[in-house]
Amino acid sequence: QGWVFSVALDRRHWGTGVLIGPDLALTNYHVIASLLGEGRPLAGTAGRLRARFDYVSEAAPSRRFDLAEDWLVAYSPHHPLDCVEGEHDGSEFVEALDYAVLRLNDAAGQTTAPGQSSPRGWFGLGECTLEPTHASKVHVFGHPHGRPLLCDAGRVTWMNGNGTRMRYRLNTTHGVSGGPCVDVEMGLIALHSSGDPAALGAGRRPEWNQGVPIRAIADKLREQSLGELCLMPYEDVGLLTCVSPREPVLDRETLQRPAPATCGRTGPRALPADG
Repeated sequence: QGWVFSVALDRRHWGTGVLIGPDLALTNYHVIASLLGEGRPLAGTAGRLRARFDYVSEAAPSRRFDLAEDWLVAYSPHHPLDCVEGEHDGSEFVEALDYAVLRLNDAAGQTTAPGQSSPRGWFGLGECTLEPTHASKVHVFGHPHGRPLLCDAGRVTWMNGNGTRMRYRLNTTHGVSGGPCVDVEMGLIALHSSGDPAALGAGRRPEWNQGVPIRAIADKLREQSLGELCLMPYEDVGLLTCVSPREPVLDRETLQRPAPATCGRTGPRALPADG
């Protein structure tokens, strides 16, 4: 819950987002599209959007973060067919993944959520290697209509052929766009992006909801030369010692266990050592 936040634009609730780095946030492109002109942030927009963390009840303390001045890190636009009935499988969706990576003005991921003793952390995109399957159970977190954080559960009903869209049957409404879609082990598998427009207008439970698989977003970030966002998080293994001067350290289990996790799938295959 500490990784999810409410997005307010000009003091009005506009969507949901999730932390993917100490000061990096992920939400839908269509949530922040009004702040852009020709693909670039308009002047003065850094102060118009605010991320509100820990908003789990009206009485609970929450914390707000503004955007950094150079707040737009990367984006991919939405597709007009995202809110149209029918299952769409065209190649054009590869270039329209409806996401935006934003930089906050402080390292929210290193702050502590109320009632916790350790930093809130973030979802590491390098950990998002799971591919959802038909009928697998998922949960979507979000702030519907600006209300405190809610979650609903359902099952995957469809995935398109090129892995750029998936649908699931659960209950969402306005304001949940940009919320994380996770599996039963809380692994991030998709970014919620849209829902059944007929249901939203009629006030009934939607027949379908749609998200963009995180693997597709991570692949696109690598294409945008932002592969460092997809590295596995570093694990501090602590101080390694020898029982005897003749016993090696580099092949000890204490080093072998965390080594694969500290090296991302992209970038150098190196583990720094000091000593």
